[in-house]
Amino acid sequence: MKKFITIVLALAMGVVLLGCSQTNDVAIESDEELFTLQAISSTSLLSYNELNIQETAFSPLSEVTTENETIEEPVITEEVENIDYYVEMMELFLGDENLTVTSLDSDNELYQFMTTYQVVNLNGEDVTYTFYYNEYIVDENQELIQNENTQNDEQKQSKKFHFTDEDDNSVALGIEGILTFGDITYNIEGKKILNSQQEIYRLRSFIDEDNYVMVNYQNDTTDREKEKFFFKLVEDGVVVNESKVMIFSQANRLHLKLEFTEGENYSNYIFNINTDGDTKYIHIVYKIKNGEDVEEGVVKLTAEIDAESGEVIYTYDMAPNKTNKQYQNQYRHGHQNQGSSNRR
Repeated sequence: MKKFITIVLALAMGVVLLGCSQTNDVAIESDEELFTLQAISSTSLLSYNELNIQETAFSPLSEVTTENETIEEPVITEEVENIDYYVEMMELFLGDENLTVTSLDSDNELYQFMTTYQVVNLNGEDVTYTFYYNEYIVDENQELIQNENTQNDEQKQSKKFHFTDEDDNSVALGIEGILTFGDITYNIEGKKILNSQQEIYRLRSFIDEDNYVMVNYQNDTTDREKEKFFFKLVEDGVVVNESKVMIFSQANRLHLKLEFTEGENYSNYIFNINTDGDTKYIHIVYKIKNGEDVEEGVVKLTAEIDAESGEVIYTYDMAPNKTNKQYQNQYRHGHQNQGSSNRR
């Protein structure tokens, strides 16, 4: 059964403060920042399925049992696969202390605007995303007319959106571009939609019309607390995953809260970056509720590079509270900065 996932992310380009004495305050300052944030986060999800993801190990690390004691494997050993799906996005936005965002003159003649986004990930690598795009106004025929300030007259022509939505008649601004990291390039299409109740910023990172990630940001004009990001992952024309995202900070530290809801079953995971000596890792506190059963515990997530293959190995050390056992699981991710894949 498809899981509907609520993710609360500490995204570096805007912060929603949480707590009884705090009020929500999103610090995203422009359409450009918002579209760039959507492009980076959506391609992070899209790239997961383009990389070679392989579960490499699962084993109990230690245990203390009595002679006749039988302990079932904890639920976290199965749920960690869902966490791994989002781990690269977590790294990207929890690593904001090493974040650099720069707007530059475009070095690609096809695109007027260029923004670079650089962060140091969990295993110490520099990861750079480059977002190239053009802006368009939308005429009465829902055709895109390129921004008059562009220097490339040949690009000043009307065109249609790649994707058609029911509310396209309310589109006020369109963008088209590409986002690159390493040797991988994804297509980007975005829309700013205005109506009497809310502003909607919709962006798709896509390989083609049947394989894409769509992210909506909704700014409700009557209730600031309804500002949210909604993600939808589509593979071969089928929706395989949906998520809701909010931005937050707590106790002057960036955290990430990941929630899964499926029927009456519920689980949540609180993430933050910790350091042990020279090792940086993600500390996860979790709670999983399946019917009347509740499981709680912690997970330590570390990453390292395989020197021979260049793959990233993510190691999850799991310690449920109600058992003396510890468990470990590893996933190998094909290195995103290697290869010559081009998705334009």
